[in-house]
Amino acid sequence: MTLGSGTPAEAHYGGPEYLFGPNDTYPTERIHEVTDTNDVILAMEFKTEVAGTVSGARICLDLSPAELSARLPLYAYLWDAQGNLLASGGAYEGITGASPCFYDVYFSATSVQAWTSYVIGFGLPGGQYSYVDYGFDTSYSNATTGHLIAPSADLSIYGNGLYAYTSSFTSPPFPTDSWHNSNYLVSPRFTPAAH
Repeated sequence: MTLGSGTPAEAHYGGPEYLFGPNDTYPTERIHEVTDTNDVILAMEFKTEVAGTVSGARICLDLSPAELSARLPLYAYLWDAQGNLLASGGAYEGITGASPCFYDVYFSATSVQAWTSYVIGFGLPGGQYSYVDYGFDTSYSNATTGHLIAPSADLSIYGNGLYAYTSSFTSPPFPTDSWHNSNYLVSPRFTPAAH
């Protein structure tokens, strides 16, 4: 299991936490896929160690804020493990990034239960996403500082590192396709309940 970085405040209901932190070296292993320009939803299965809420998705991309702003709107989705859409939201105006490669899209805070599988997704018009090849051959967690776990492909319901090509981001398909167990560097924006 690979561990991400973060701060103790994030770990104990002090603010949202993500699977990948700003000082995490794991995203530096990413590959920028420039030839796939299809509209796509990139996703991953995850669990939390404690109950809380998810209020959006974060993704690591090798695209500038200007390049992403030209593709607006961008979308974020949360599904349960059966493919029921629990929440979605969109970014319709200029989007800004967080160092080194992160972009966030928000939706209304939605409750999640501990140790229950969910799928978080990010809708990306025009593709050109980033990924870590074979990134879900092992599980990934921010457990040293937080509460998020992304199970390895062999421990996931559909495999992990999920995607779905789409012709509609407003009626999104549930992503269940996987290629090389690739990690598309998508993370929920998770706020743990007080514990």
